[in-house]
Amino acid sequence: MSRLCWIAVLSLVLTPLASPAQEYAIRLGKPGPGDQLQVKVDNATEVEFKALDSSGNAVVEKKEIKGHQFIFRQTGIERGPAGGDLVKLKRTYKKAQRTLDGDRRTLPFQGETVLIEKNKDGPFTFQIIDGEVVEGEDAKELHEEFNKGGIGKLFEMFQPKQAVKVGETWKLDVAMLAKEFSKDGKIDIDAAKATGAGKLTKAYQKGGVQFGVVELTLTLPITHFDHEGNKTAVKEGKLVIKLETDGAIDGSMQPSQLRASFDGGFRGNITANGMDLTLQVEIHAKAEEQRTPVK
Repeated sequence: MSRLCWIAVLSLVLTPLASPAQEYAIRLGKPGPGDQLQVKVDNATEVEFKALDSSGNAVVEKKEIKGHQFIFRQTGIERGPAGGDLVKLKRTYKKAQRTLDGDRRTLPFQGETVLIEKNKDGPFTFQIIDGEVVEGEDAKELHEEFNKGGIGKLFEMFQPKQAVKVGETWKLDVAMLAKEFSKDGKIDIDAAKATGAGKLTKAYQKGGVQFGVVELTLTLPITHFDHEGNKTAVKEGKLVIKLETDGAIDGSMQPSQLRASFDGGFRGNITANGMDLTLQVEIHAKAEEQRTPVK
């Protein structure tokens, strides 16, 4: 055997085998009693409605743009009996604003501290400390977050049950979520055809803590929508939700950032003012949330 061949064989023998890719058990931290977080939330939603005649001309056209800005410090007070989520906490709001089509409204709890508490067998309630109860339209965003479940809850619901590698995906059982979207009767989701996947896109160390970037993608087919109290079949329609969180994945409380996007819409035939029309609805939304533990 030639000298070059011997060198080639020797190099193969001495080359170490590639180590298997590292796996990560993803655990997202949950705030507990005494934990304080500084939180900033920004979101914006654009909904466009069009009613088209048989020639495709817009008979009615409307666009609604709304958004929110919240800045608050949250302090955990009490966990539930099973030791899970907080059932009692308080938030001091530096900013609490809702914007609709350019009209900005300051919510009544801006500059106030709100006690947020879950009733024993009922929903969360919201009380300004030494002030009034926050309810009705003023409590709309709080109600959606605590009694319906904010977007952050999706990461808790869809954490992988087993350790995963960077780039590995896992399937999400989104049937229950699809049913939740259908509860208010505005749209119906085909739970059997709804799909979802999670993916760990990055893992890195910072200050001795294991961080990671986790993505969730959910596709929810829309089958019907409500038009003047009647269920109307959809020709084509779906809602695609994409979420990304960048934060600690070892269960510790660390600074984190969450981004979300909602894109979709539907088309369906309706009758209005004696005219046969095609209703077309498009939805686009983005949200971002930053959380920083403080002492």
